[in-house]
Amino acid sequence: MKNLNPILVTGADRSGSSIIARVLSMCNVFTGDVNNMYENIAVYPVHHYIADKNTNGCFMPDLKKAKLPKDWNKTVDILMKLQGYEQDTPFMYKDSVISQLWPMWKTSFPDARWLVVRRKTPDIINSCMQTGYMKRFKVPYNLNKIGVHSEYNGWLWWVHQYEERFLEIMEADIQYKTVWPERMADGDYEQMKDIIYWLGLQWNDKIEYVITPLLKNRRK
Repeated sequence: MKNLNPILVTGADRSGSSIIARVLSMCNVFTGDVNNMYENIAVYPVHHYIADKNTNGCFMPDLKKAKLPKDWNKTVDILMKLQGYEQDTPFMYKDSVISQLWPMWKTSFPDARWLVVRRKTPDIINSCMQTGYMKRFKVPYNLNKIGVHSEYNGWLWWVHQYEERFLEIMEADIQYKTVWPERMADGDYEQMKDIIYWLGLQWNDKIEYVITPLLKNRRK
């Protein structure tokens, strides 16, 4: 597979990256086999294994000490081929951990286009605290490891870790766009349309009817 230039979607947990991935999936992007969060079920576990192997005591990979594979593109190519990928259309990979391991992705796919999904910090924190399976900072031991004393401050620390990674991505030689999904909840689809065209895709008019209700329900 030559000249493979994927679309990479990343953001902090609960930022709305799954919504953006869903929009892309409606614009003739190859997703492969994904779960309900639009995470590729073949690439995701391998990707997270690499992250876990390089994670320091504060839950994020230490990029200064990380031992990252130099042929990550070969692994992704194989897994995507097995899912039926052919190079007549771009493929998308969505995962918050992309930003945690961004040098690996940049090296393996230097011409990839990145979408960095953003959401207001208090909204991310409140969503994390209200999501049942997100229990990392309900545990006192984990709070002590990062030197905070409340779940809210734990998630605030977590968001700041992502923001540092986003700055690194923006300062690197990477083709990226920042996207704010909440704009679509207010009926403003212009930013998303511009991004779709920047990616070389065609806008699907059905997107507004599918995505607006999902975003409005998320606000409740």
